[in-house]
Amino acid sequence: MRSETLIALADRVTVKNYSMGQTITEAGDTCRELLLLIEGDAKIHYQTGGLARIEQVRPGQTLDELEVLAHSNSENTIVADSETTRILAIPSMPLTTYSTKTQILPAGFWN
Repeated sequence: MRSETLIALADRVTVKNYSMGQTITEAGDTCRELLLLIEGDAKIHYQTGGLARIEQVRPGQTLDELEVLAHSNSENTIVADSETTRILAIPSMPLTTYSTKTQILPAGFWN
């Protein structure tokens, strides 16, 4: 990735702060940002059929990445699980632009 690409991406990202128990995303939300957990913890609440499952997420992990790449809705609810939880939110549009310009993914993938 070239430095000017990184600078342009940095201009578009935001850091979001959450408290214990605060909802980060809800099932059904449209995924427009790639979320990277940078501080604290979070829990992903999965609901598949009649079964519920919870997964603990730690700093450095991404959230809803497949939904962002597919431009789909979240199927899970993500909740902050520490007093301070910080998320780096990267809008999907710069990722789309970068991917098509660098041909990481085949043309038309984002349509």
